[in-house]
Amino acid sequence: MKFPYFLFPGFGRPFLRLMTASLALAILVACVPAEFRNGTGQDTAMQQAIAERIKSGNFKDTLPPTAVMVVGALIPISGSIGFFLVLAFALSQAHKRRMAMIEKGLQPQATRFRWDLLFLFKGLVLTATGLGISLWMVARYGVHGWSVMGGVIPLLIGLGLIVFYRVLASEKR
Repeated sequence: MKFPYFLFPGFGRPFLRLMTASLALAILVACVPAEFRNGTGQDTAMQQAIAERIKSGNFKDTLPPTAVMVVGALIPISGSIGFFLVLAFALSQAHKRRMAMIEKGLQPQATRFRWDLLFLFKGLVLTATGLGISLWMVARYGVHGWSVMGGVIPLLIGLGLIVFYRVLASEKR
C-alpha cells in the first residue's frame, strides 16, 4: 500500500520521515521516568514523602481516585487522535473536491493558506484562555505562589501571537 502523499501537499518523503522520527523521539523521551532523565537515578525526596504518607495511613486522602487518573490520561490521547482524524478527513475531502473538479474539466483554483489569520485566531484563543485561567486562579488561590502561572503562560503566548499577527499585517502593507 502506498502512502497517501496527497494528504500532505508540498511535503516529500524526507520531510515525512523527519517528522516521524521526531515524533518517535518525543514519545520515547516522554516514556522515560523523570528521575532517570536528570541523571540521578533516584528521587529520594519524593520517595520519602510517599513512604511517610503510606506509613501514616493518610495517603488515601491525598491521592486521586484511579478512575480520575485513567480519564486524565485518556483525555490528551483521545484529543490528539481526534485532531489528526479531523485533519485527515478535511484534507481527504479537499483532495476529493479537487479531483471532482478535474474530472468535470474545470481548473481547480490554488487556495493560499492564510497563516496570518491562523496566528490571530490562535492568539485570541490563547489570550482568552489564559485570561480566564488567571482570573479563576486569582479568585480561588490568590496571587501568591505559582498558582497564577498556569494562566499567565498561555496569556503571554497569545499576546505574542497577536503581536506577531500585527507585524505580519504591517509588512504586507
